[in-house]
Amino acid sequence: MSHVEWKVKFAAGVLEARGYKNGQTVLAVTRETAGAPIKLALLPDRQTLAADGQDVCIVQAQVLDNAGRLVPIAEVPVEFHISGSGRLIGVGNGDPSSHEADKGGRRRTFNGLCAAIVQSSLKPGELRVDATSSGLRLQLPRLPAKLATKRTDRIPPAA
Repeated sequence: MSHVEWKVKFAAGVLEARGYKNGQTVLAVTRETAGAPIKLALLPDRQTLAADGQDVCIVQAQVLDNAGRLVPIAEVPVEFHISGSGRLIGVGNGDPSSHEADKGGRRRTFNGLCAAIVQSSLKPGELRVDATSSGLRLQLPRLPAKLATKRTDRIPPAA
C-alpha cells in the first residue's frame, strides 16, 4: 500500500478524489466548501445511561453551516448546560495546544468541534444537555438521555 499526496490551490466549491485499482474505481470521496457558521448541533454517543453514578456519555458539539456541513475553521466558545439526573464532568476539543480547563462548562471549538462529558447520577430520570454559542442557533434544542434503572451487570468492587 502506498500513500499519494499533492498540494491543491484553494478554491471554494467541490473537490472529489477517486482511487483506482486495476482500472476500476474503488473509492470516491467528495468534500464541499462550508459556508458561514450558523448552527450548533449536539450529538451524543448514546441515548441511554445507567443510573449507577458512573456511566458517561460524550456529547459532541459541531458548528455547522446553513446546509448542515461542518465548518472546520470555526473556533467559537461553547457553553454547556446540564440539568436533570446527571452532571458535567469535563470538556474537550482535541486541540493539543489548548490551555483551557478540562473541568468546567465552557470550551472553544477546534476544527469546528468540541465535546462535553456527562455522567449519570444514582437517581433514574432524564438528563438534559443544552449548549449555547453567541450568534449560533442550537439545531436540537435538547438531547434527552433517559436514564435506565440501576444497572446490575457491573462487577461489584473487591472488598
